[in-house]
Amino acid sequence: MAKDWFDIIDTTVKIGLGALISGGFTYLGLRLTKRSELKKYSLEHKIKLIEEVSLNLHTYFSAWVAFISSVNGISKSIGNDSLIDFDYSAYNNVDSDDIKLIEAWPLRDKAASTLILMNDIHTYNLVCKCADLQNELRHLVTFDGKLPSSLFLKGYTSRVLNFQKEVEKSLARFYQASFNE
Repeated sequence: MAKDWFDIIDTTVKIGLGALISGGFTYLGLRLTKRSELKKYSLEHKIKLIEEVSLNLHTYFSAWVAFISSVNGISKSIGNDSLIDFDYSAYNNVDSDDIKLIEAWPLRDKAASTLILMNDIHTYNLVCKCADLQNELRHLVTFDGKLPSSLFLKGYTSRVLNFQKEVEKSLARFYQASFNE
C-alpha cells in the first residue's frame, strides 16, 4: 500500500513537473516573441515616419529651389548686376513659384513636428532655420520689391543647397541610428 502511494506521488510529481517546465518555457517564448514583435512594429512605424518627413522636406526644398530659379532666371535675363526695384507679380512664373513655396510650408511644419515627436532635435533645429534662410530672398523679392543680382543669387543658391544637404545628412544619421536601438 505504501508503494502504491509512493508510485502515485511519483507519477504526479513527474507529470506536474513536466507540465510546469513546459508552461514556463511556453510563457518565456511568448513573452520574447511579443517583445520582438513590438520592437519590430515600433521600428517599422518609425521608419515610415522618417520616410514621410523626408518626402515632405524634399517637396519643400524643391519648391524653394524653384522659387530661387525663377528669380535667378529673371535676374540673368535682365543682366542684373545690382539690387534693383522689381514687381514680381508681373512675372507669372515667380508668382506661381512663390505660391507653391507658400503651399509647401505646411509640409515643412509637419516634418518639424514629426521630428519633435521622434526626438530628432538636431534635424528639427535645422528645419526651423529654413524659414530664416528662405525669408532672406523671399522678403527681398515679394515684400521689398527688389530683384537681387545674379551674383547674390548664385551665393544664396549655394547656401540653400548646402543647407539642404546638411538637413538630409542629419535625417540620414537619425535613420541609421534607428536600426541600432
